[in-house]
Amino acid sequence: MTQCQLCEHITKGQHVLHKGEKVVSMLADQPAITGHLITAPIDHAPIAEQISDDVLGELFVQANKLSAELFEKLGAQGTTILLQNGLAAGQSINHTLVNVIPRAEGDGLNLEWQPKQITGEEMTAIENLLREEIIAINKEPAQKKEEKKEEKKEAKEEKKEISPEEDYMIRQLERIP
Repeated sequence: MTQCQLCEHITKGQHVLHKGEKVVSMLADQPAITGHLITAPIDHAPIAEQISDDVLGELFVQANKLSAELFEKLGAQGTTILLQNGLAAGQSINHTLVNVIPRAEGDGLNLEWQPKQITGEEMTAIENLLREEIIAINKEPAQKKEEKKEEKKEAKEEKKEISPEEDYMIRQLERIP
């Protein structure tokens, strides 16, 4: 199996500025502008949905740190932090990465778009289509935490219900000779 281009750069250490346990930061191989940096998960993942929340969070924490360095070291007037997720979004490498691009007034890099005009009905339809699912997605972690708390509580209650005979045997096992 052939590795992706980014995986090869990570393995060889090409242009790598920092390599952590889960995330790597490096110079962009084909920069949009001088100083263009990227941060990516070390483990291969073609799209962001294949990355765990903690690694995805670490990607953006690292992107923020890279952004600060571009302001400090290169005198950037701004930065564009960009995740292109999928071919239709302009992703050109089959590996998720976050671009951190230093910006200056008049740098010639155009990432602006013309806003589309949609009707109130279209906006409401989209809102209704997505709202329930997004609410459910965001409740899942909280529900899982509650279930775990309940399981721990039940386990503690079960421990308390030890018969005197079982308690005697446990004390004998824990007894120090």
